[in-house]
Amino acid sequence: MVPRKLQLQSLYLEPKKADLLDSLSGETRIPKAVLLREAVDDLLIKHKKVKKAKYNPRTGS
Repeated sequence: MVPRKLQLQSLYLEPKKADLLDSLSGETRIPKAVLLREAVDDLLIKHKKVKKAKYNPRTGS
């Protein structure tokens, strides 16, 4: 895996959403951080800040 630099970002979630994220992470066995990075990628694509590309959220490439 290629090393990459990441910047820490903190956020507040409503308790129900935090519980749902915990549940999704447990069911899929995908870490919450990976799920959140994927969500940010989807948001940036939606708002045309980045082009859609084949992306592996586990590796970041």
